[in-house]
Amino acid sequence: VVVAVFDSGFPNLAHEAFATMTIAAERDFVRGLDTVRESSDAHGTNTLSALGGFAPGRLIGPAYAATPEEFAKRGLKEMPGNGPLSVDVPGVVEGWHQLLTRFGTISMARAVAPAIHYARDGFPVAELMANEWKDNEKRLAADSATAQTFLPSGKPPAHGEIFANPRLARSLELVAKEGRGAFYTGAIAHAIVADMKARNGLLEMRDFADHKADWVEPISTNYRGYDVLEMPPSTQGFVALEMLNLMEGFDVKA
Repeated sequence: VVVAVFDSGFPNLAHEAFATMTIAAERDFVRGLDTVRESSDAHGTNTLSALGGFAPGRLIGPAYAATPEEFAKRGLKEMPGNGPLSVDVPGVVEGWHQLLTRFGTISMARAVAPAIHYARDGFPVAELMANEWKDNEKRLAADSATAQTFLPSGKPPAHGEIFANPRLARSLELVAKEGRGAFYTGAIAHAIVADMKARNGLLEMRDFADHKADWVEPISTNYRGYDVLEMPPSTQGFVALEMLNLMEGFDVKA
């Protein structure tokens, strides 16, 4: 999907792919963007690059204040699985910026335009997403702001129902107009930090301002003649590669 976005030969596919990727990111907006990209130089040499969301010297975008000492002071012995203390700096906008800068042939505004359309006017909810929505209904309902967005009419959208997210559309419109700065140093960053502080979270403006995506070497394996590439640790990409290595020893057609 990501590769299609940046190939100028498929502008319509690129737009639709970018829109799908953007809207789907609603579910995982606190995660960084991990992807592998193949490029060719003037001599026809192919290069594989992996892009992950990081802040200098840290894992994927946690707050500078997220230290063992801080968690111990709060009486916590392990990392919370949800809530404000589990939120990292969202990395997807930085990932888009890096990909478009290095490989893109269109502007950020043009790339996110279809996503703005779908967020503003709505799209039919897929079966898997509808099931996950239903499974997390109590968690979504526990926060009024979250419920207002993700529980329209007080309930999860059903399979095939049209779901719109005008707040996401407005955020994407800012990104289209101002670029990555809107998200990491501008109005969106200020809004997220203010909300996190109101919830006794740890994110601050410098966490956003220092966030960047790093290009790293992907890891790979060969499965039945196909080279499969994944992000290196600290992601879980190696798990998929190990599964393929194990599967290669079995006759999966049997």
